[in-house]
Amino acid sequence: MPKYSRLNGPSGRALDEKFLRPLGLTRGDVWLCDLLPYSRVNENQKKAIDSQYKQDLIQKYKLSPATIPLFDKKELNSPSRRAEILQELEYSKADTLVLLGDLPIYWFLRYFDKRYSRLAQFGVTPDSYGRNNLINIKEKPYKVIPLCHPRQAGRLGSSSTRWGLLHDQWVKRYESNSN
Repeated sequence: MPKYSRLNGPSGRALDEKFLRPLGLTRGDVWLCDLLPYSRVNENQKKAIDSQYKQDLIQKYKLSPATIPLFDKKELNSPSRRAEILQELEYSKADTLVLLGDLPIYWFLRYFDKRYSRLAQFGVTPDSYGRNNLINIKEKPYKVIPLCHPRQAGRLGSSSTRWGLLHDQWVKRYESNSN
């Protein structure tokens, strides 16, 4: 069992098995960045917490109340967070970015390259999906590999069959190229 297999549940397993492994990487080899540096919950997660994390249990076991805020897309439109991500990226000296899904393209990459605001703009065929793209960010060239979100690749929750199938083909292509 990989060292990090218990982190992030099904999404973390999808990240390990369907993204990092085909690239020949482990979590120890990469820098992972979220658009928001703090946890957020969606409406369904909030309902589950409210129904299962009851006040009587909180009092009985002297637990802290759940305080994770709801996800609000408005938080993604943050020039200061984009600047922080850019600073972290420059500090990391990475030359490759793997972008997972539409959100990092829309809320980060499009501010540096106006050609792209969605994953589909990079290609939606087995030959175009997940290909390396040379993109300049603040005058520095980066190899950008746009892929679907782990939720799509792992068929988790509400997910897109199209993206899942494209990603499966990408995994096979990468694994066959590495053998």
